[in-house]
Amino acid sequence: MTPEDLNALAKFLNSANPNALGSDSLQQFLLLRGAVAALQDDGSPQSVAFLSQAAADCPIPETRALALQALGQMASQGSPEAVLQLFELYFIWAHPDTAQAILTRGLTHPDPQAQNAFAFLTQPPDQWASQPQAFTALTAFYRQSAPVIQQHLLQAAKNYHLSPWIWIVTIAASPDQPEVYADILNHGYPTLNAELRSIFLAVLSEHIQKGSQPAADALAALFLRFDDPQALHTALTLQAAPSDSLQRALFFFLSGQWAEYERVDFNHTLLTSVYDAASPALRRRILAQSRASGHIEWLNPATSARPRWLSELSAADWQTAVQALAQSERAADLWKLILVSPPTESIRILDVLRKLGWQPPNAQDRDFYAQLLTLGNECQRTPFTLAQPRRLKGLEAVVSSLLFEPSGSYLIAGTTASAIHFFDIPHWDFQEQVILAPTRPIRTLAVNAQGSYLAAAGGDNAVHIFRLDNYQLAKSITGHTNLIRGLAISADERTFFSAGFDGTVRAWRFPVGGELWQAAPGDQEITSLHCSAQGDLLITTGSLGKLHVWGAADGQKLWELPAHDGPITALALSPSAAAAVTAGRDGRLCVWNYASGRSLNHFSLPPETGRATCLIHHPTISAVFMGDDRGQITCWNPINGQALLPALTNHSKAILAAAVSPDGRFLVTSAMDGSLLAWDLELFLLTHQNLEQLPPAALSRVQSLLAANTHPTERVWLTYVLEILRRRQQYEIELGSAVIQAGEFDIQL
Repeated sequence: MTPEDLNALAKFLNSANPNALGSDSLQQFLLLRGAVAALQDDGSPQSVAFLSQAAADCPIPETRALALQALGQMASQGSPEAVLQLFELYFIWAHPDTAQAILTRGLTHPDPQAQNAFAFLTQPPDQWASQPQAFTALTAFYRQSAPVIQQHLLQAAKNYHLSPWIWIVTIAASPDQPEVYADILNHGYPTLNAELRSIFLAVLSEHIQKGSQPAADALAALFLRFDDPQALHTALTLQAAPSDSLQRALFFFLSGQWAEYERVDFNHTLLTSVYDAASPALRRRILAQSRASGHIEWLNPATSARPRWLSELSAADWQTAVQALAQSERAADLWKLILVSPPTESIRILDVLRKLGWQPPNAQDRDFYAQLLTLGNECQRTPFTLAQPRRLKGLEAVVSSLLFEPSGSYLIAGTTASAIHFFDIPHWDFQEQVILAPTRPIRTLAVNAQGSYLAAAGGDNAVHIFRLDNYQLAKSITGHTNLIRGLAISADERTFFSAGFDGTVRAWRFPVGGELWQAAPGDQEITSLHCSAQGDLLITTGSLGKLHVWGAADGQKLWELPAHDGPITALALSPSAAAAVTAGRDGRLCVWNYASGRSLNHFSLPPETGRATCLIHHPTISAVFMGDDRGQITCWNPINGQALLPALTNHSKAILAAAVSPDGRFLVTSAMDGSLLAWDLELFLLTHQNLEQLPPAALSRVQSLLAANTHPTERVWLTYVLEILRRRQQYEIELGSAVIQAGEFDIQL
């Protein structure tokens, strides 16, 4: 105030004459200030409402501030109306001064849902989300709020990149518009954590009970697309089903509602139509349900053609097809499969033909058949195994971690010392370049998709990032308080992840560091970490025998699966499906769908197998290589649990690490005895892939392998493969595009 204003105030106080105030502006100032003070002194609910209106709408900033201050003082003095009005002001106007007044005075909304919404708007998202049932309370508050408050909440959610929650509340407001379900059904549902899934299912349940068919369609789609058991349970409870006739038949069939299925698809034409148009994964699921339930009547070949391409057939499919053809004594069709099936399968087919006493109808085929029988018998007497590995030299320390560069041009080997070495591929030349890390031993490695940065972790509980153009340290990142046992870099190369014995999973900015989020699954120690092929999920295993699935974007826990009795010692992911393979001290291998949380398979390892120390999934075929504490390497089919190779015993002590090249050609293993071995998988692939999938140069390649100094075991199998490839080349035109009806499905040649 000016000196003139102060003198005028003194005259006014001494004379009580309003004319002494002089200027209109001073009179207005005193009137507004007095009005605020009078309303504050009155303290009635009506006075609180008037002050709130002044704080929001008064055109004079000083008066708005005075009204807000008065409300804050009244709230601190215990006025419940003032507390409610302050929160209402913030929710509607989102003014930072109001939030500051609430926070400074430590005010709390009497409604926990409103208090949670205030925390959502004012706290860092990670801090807010750590509160129990935070999304549940926020959703409830949002749905009962005025549109202006909903808009503020939606804007904050957009700023925090909480698209899944936005999808859910949008659906809650517009349940009968099918298009609002598209985002969450097409790609969003697998990324939802357990709380958001529960909220979404509750929203769908609410609308289904009110008669919303789009909500029922969406609920059924969660089960059909993602094999989600919670969605199925909810649908069965509410007796919800899709409106589309094809999806309805499929839903009833896969959910085992046989009476309902028979009513809508008594002649199986709908299911057959779905199967014909289905993806390979859905076809396998339909067939699995048929086998498990015994409902195979729709598989009658007379019903409809159900062609499956050779590339879709798993080992179990080959077994089913051969068994069906053998039971019906369709030897001619079995003979056709000889030229297209994996050689390991065609030898079994030959055994079936021999037992049937079948002979080809023409002389030329009989000669070839006799030759194959002889070669096949030799293969059966000579079990397939890998050739002796190449022993890589040049290292002075034991190799404790292995990784192939993404293009497959070189191998990276971390040692129990501080050195990280490189080997050229395919010549296995030891490179002069070396990275000397500031820690030892090097326990885990990760490289970005461009092959420009290498992340390494060892004994100092830190992550060290190196540039691969100059082999220099770029950044050391600290935060973990115990050994780091897993590293992964996101596909977009913006984030990398770490997990370790301190029981935490952490996300960091790549490559500069800066923690983005941290989560703790509750395991005493985390033993493994992998990132899904799509980059949206993280999978970890721990010492308490649980497999956890996390949203990579926010660290929200999606699944907690009790996988093993005791610690999980190894983890591998399929590169082509949402499947994780785990091995534990309980002597079992388990296979999981980490997107749906379902167990796919589990089997006990033979007693002569040691405890798993590492697992690696082959990139092109259904095979998992396992190293154990006895120095053995075994290979298993995760679909049926069959051993694909005899145990490889070239190492004398526990296996420490294993890696497969991106093209699947090489397996490299290291052990505590200091050995580093490179295994050539070329013949393994030749004998376990459908021959139709082999490149045109396969014939000449097999010939060159035979011409080389090959091991007798390799020679037996190569000779068998060579004769079939020659026959394929000779009769390729005759094979054409024939279809073989094989019981459950038709095989498209």
